[in-house]
Amino acid sequence: MPSKKNQHAKPTQKAVTLFCQLMYTGKRHYLIDLARELDCSKQTIIRMMEDIDRSYSVRVKKGKDGKRSWYQIQTPKSRPKVALSEEEINHLLLCKEMVRHLLPKELSKEVDETIHKTAAMLPDLDKRAGAFESLARSGFRKLDHELRWT
Repeated sequence: MPSKKNQHAKPTQKAVTLFCQLMYTGKRHYLIDLARELDCSKQTIIRMMEDIDRSYSVRVKKGKDGKRSWYQIQTPKSRPKVALSEEEINHLLLCKEMVRHLLPKELSKEVDETIHKTAAMLPDLDKRAGAFESLARSGFRKLDHELRWT
């Protein structure tokens, strides 16, 4: 049996990370990218995806783009009402980036998790993914604890 890529990572940590990544982004994730990000084999990802599909109250959608396999969480038909719109989440992301250098790491992490959880409740998958992609398109770059417009 080949040695594990990351001897210190626990399987439960990887499974929870995988589930959160799929649930909170709502977009397609490619098998090879997930294996690389979680530092494990493609077979391990496939097993975890099967476990998620069987164990949680979500359905996993899978498909192929050419030879590349992908996974995506299917959005349930009824979702809780969200108090924030995609635009408001984008504003929060922008504000977070502007003050990130002032926040302690733990608080910054907590803010990130809260925004991800809120975005995960957006009913439209495209809007959910757009909430996270908009910051990358905004032109802000973090350089040595400063935000500069590029």
